[in-house]
Amino acid sequence: MTLPSVGVIIPARNAAPTLRATLESLISQTVLPDEVILVDDGSTDDTVAIARSFDLPISIVTAGGHGSAAARNAGLAMCTSELVGFLDADDLWMPTKLESHARALRDDPASCGAYSLVSWVDGEGRVLRSQRVRRSNRSTLERLA
Repeated sequence: MTLPSVGVIIPARNAAPTLRATLESLISQTVLPDEVILVDDGSTDDTVAIARSFDLPISIVTAGGHGSAAARNAGLAMCTSELVGFLDADDLWMPTKLESHARALRDDPASCGAYSLVSWVDGEGRVLRSQRVRRSNRSTLERLA
């Protein structure tokens, strides 16, 4: 069975120091995204040039420096994929993240979101803490709303 299309939104502001590693984690996925939207939130560094240097189906959107929430919303307005993932410009994804989340959401239509283990690491790669989160179904989200 085919996986749903996946778009990845990356809000970024002056992300040159971390963006290359973030995009390398994205191109290392076992399933590549159908679209990548980098929302440049007023960068004054090489953020956009770094993004353009990657062989990805990437669109660059310029935002007005209103913060990451507004940048995510600007990316969402452009996204045409069935599923969307938010990847911060200083985060790294494990190689099977997109594939496992797309499969989980495809295989469980009652789910409206998928999450995974999150680890915080220091500059030397040492894990400081980890937290496991899981898929949420609509009824849980409706109860929380």
